[in-house]
Amino acid sequence: YAAQKENKQFVVINDKKDKSYDGVRNIVFSPDGRRIAYGAINKGKIFVVVDGKEGSPYDGVRDIEFSPDSRRIAYGATREGKMFVVVDGKEGNSYAGIGKPVFSPDSRMIAYEASKGRKWHIVIGDKESMGADMYYAPPVFSPDSKLIAYIEQHFKDKKTLRVVSSTALMGRKAGKEYEAIGQVVFSPDGLRVAYGARRDGQSFVVVSNFAGDAEKESYAYDSVSNIGFSHDGRKIVYFAKKKGRSLLGVDEEEREYKADKMVYLPVFSPDDSRIASVAMKGGKVFVVVDGKAGLLCDDIAPPVFSPDGSRIVYASRREGRGVVIVDDKEGPGYELVYNPVFSPDGSRIAYRAIKNGLMFVVVADKNGNVVKEFPPYEFIWMHTFSPDGKFIVYAAKGKQELWWKVEKVENL
Repeated sequence: YAAQKENKQFVVINDKKDKSYDGVRNIVFSPDGRRIAYGAINKGKIFVVVDGKEGSPYDGVRDIEFSPDSRRIAYGATREGKMFVVVDGKEGNSYAGIGKPVFSPDSRMIAYEASKGRKWHIVIGDKESMGADMYYAPPVFSPDSKLIAYIEQHFKDKKTLRVVSSTALMGRKAGKEYEAIGQVVFSPDGLRVAYGARRDGQSFVVVSNFAGDAEKESYAYDSVSNIGFSHDGRKIVYFAKKKGRSLLGVDEEEREYKADKMVYLPVFSPDDSRIASVAMKGGKVFVVVDGKAGLLCDDIAPPVFSPDGSRIVYASRREGRGVVIVDDKEGPGYELVYNPVFSPDGSRIAYRAIKNGLMFVVVADKNGNVVKEFPPYEFIWMHTFSPDGKFIVYAAKGKQELWWKVEKVENL
């Protein structure tokens, strides 16, 4: 966290004070939690500090991003009116404007929007796309990092296009023209893309293969959102509004919900046979599984299916208490609960809970009945079962010390 003493600001990491600056901003942790970066200001200049090492000074810095593997870092920077992306300390080409840098899933490439003259381009390395008047959203890599998708707007022709190309920005394939297009989503296998589109006052979900030569529109709706694919990429799911009705679309099937809106992306069971979603009505939220509404709650985290898909668990806040709910059955109440996960065989559930200001790991049976509460600490994170399900592993902090804890859960 950032702190201030007199006229200086500094970052505190694990109770240790970092170097003081005129100001600090935008603290970012790497995905693995082991690295930290932030912007620091001294004498009117700003630079990025990564793991305690200061980068070059600039007039401005924005969008600090770690790669998925946590090994690389990128951010936007400004100097004398020119903008560029800095990757691992190396400055890229200068542009009049830039968008947020996006890492590929394999962490090897970075894509971003950049303006030059009157056109905006997608930039990957030293390659630039042909250009458009505007790009509606940041570019999206396919899961295998071989393709890139983006949305072009052409003002003169009053058209918006979905484009898919190779990451070398070759083999460009454009979809149908629409008035507006939402964020593009790749299927897990990378063979299809889906997105929301608008034409003549109506909204559609559009699904096409990566080449863009086999497109299909959904029924017409007033609005569409939260588009996603099943694990195997064969099913498309989305939320829609039509004449005041709230609908969950699964391919060509529509399921109506008595809800004001939907929250989060729908979640598929591991075998894709079941779907869970979170809906909101009258300020309350509830989980809907296979069309059946669950308990009303004040807040709900995304639900999780058991490995065999037969059960579902989620953390919630209900009547002022943090509770874990398994198939509509409440567990005990705590101040807060976090991240319930099933063991590999689905026989146990583990989650973090807070009581009296301290955090501890709770292990419950598959029905949510508490089997054991492990000792409390100041903070606990990254709890997980061992592959054989016999142990629970987590990181713990207490008395300015950090530990990796391995607790036996077999035969509890």
